[in-house]
Amino acid sequence: MDRYEPYFILVSLAIMALWLFRHLRRQGISPRDVRAVLRTVGRLAIVMAIVYVITLGIAMAVAQLLRM
Repeated sequence: MDRYEPYFILVSLAIMALWLFRHLRRQGISPRDVRAVLRTVGRLAIVMAIVYVITLGIAMAVAQLLRM
């Protein structure tokens, strides 16, 4: 499990980035409108960080259980 952990982290970050771009597109926010992008990212960053930490925590707990 240890050798696959970086891949899981990278994939989860990539999925979150894709989700963010999709959300921006659905909201009709142009990448050129920096202020609107930053406002949206600021709102979503907290949610994304919480979800990421919870997911990583669960994955680490499962990895520890599997090592026993």
